[in-house]
Amino acid sequence: MFTANEVCRDEISNAVTGKTKACFEPTLDYCVVKFPRWPFDKFVYADNTLGTQMKATGEVMAIDNTFEGALMKAVRGCEIKLDSMIAPRIQKQSDAEIKKGVARTDDQRLFHICEALRRGIMTIDEIHEITTMDVFFLHKFQNIIDMEKELASQVAAATAHLPNRWYTFQPEPGQRTQATASRFDQKPRRSC
Repeated sequence: MFTANEVCRDEISNAVTGKTKACFEPTLDYCVVKFPRWPFDKFVYADNTLGTQMKATGEVMAIDNTFEGALMKAVRGCEIKLDSMIAPRIQKQSDAEIKKGVARTDDQRLFHICEALRRGIMTIDEIHEITTMDVFFLHKFQNIIDMEKELASQVAAATAHLPNRWYTFQPEPGQRTQATASRFDQKPRRSC
């Protein structure tokens, strides 16, 4: 096969690898995650149990170098008011409720699994026995939890010397710091 300037693809070197030619299949240096969007936040009386029936109203596709990164991007892009695998509503539940959530096949199961791993109340093997989810994915969820813990310890160490006012650089939803309150309370400028 020839390109527009009469060069065969086997004569063009692959820019990504630098070693192979363009006629070879490109190396897979990325991972794609498709995450369903369930409308249970809008239809509060709907049964959120998942089965063979189609209940998703859309999906998010996220691309990253790792499964963990792609999953985190998908969660943020899904518009479920979460930016990580930490669901505040699930964090407030007891250990027994978390274990029930892991066994229940609903739209919150993934977050229950991550919370069980975060608390250490269930092992990967126990979760696998209950969910029959592939151990590969459960290890990936554990990687996310481990990274959360590592980042939390680094942030704590890095901010230990800072005054309290610097801890609120990213306020929780619904809360505003003095700096953000003054910025948002200003009247918009009129354009000329």
